[in-house]
Parts: sequence; structure tokens; C-alpha cells
Amino acid sequence: MKHGFLFPEDIVESNYDVSFGSKSSDIISIDELKQQIINKKLANYEELVVLGGKSTKGSLSKPLEVVMVIRMP
Repeated sequence: MKHGFLFPEDIVESNYDVSFGSKSSDIISIDELKQQIINKKLANYEELVVLGGKSTKGSLSKPLEVVMVIRMP
């Protein structure tokens, strides 16, 4: 599983070349993302800044649809 949601202070120490559009088994599942929302208390935030492509935003819309606004700079 790749990392999922990261806080600004999180450090990724390995290659991060997996995207939601690929067929890799390393892609984090929607259920795991939903669990991260709970574990990392992401529902306490009004907005999530997403760094990624259009497929990333589309993949994150489902688990976050009732939690917060997704903004992609």
C-alpha cells in the first residue's frame, strides 16, 4: 500500500511512482483511505489540498464527499 493521506510534515523516503490510474497492487484502497480519515482526524478539516492529477481527485472524491472540500492548486 502506498501512503494515502500525508500531512505537510510527513516524509516519503521511497519512490512514490504509483498513481490511482495504474494497475499496481501498491495503490491504497478506498476503504483504507476512509480509515485514514478517521485515524488522522481529517474530518476536523474543512479543506484538503491535493497534489496530483485529475485521476487522483476523482479517486479521492468518493471517500471525502461528505467530509471536506478538495482543492487542487
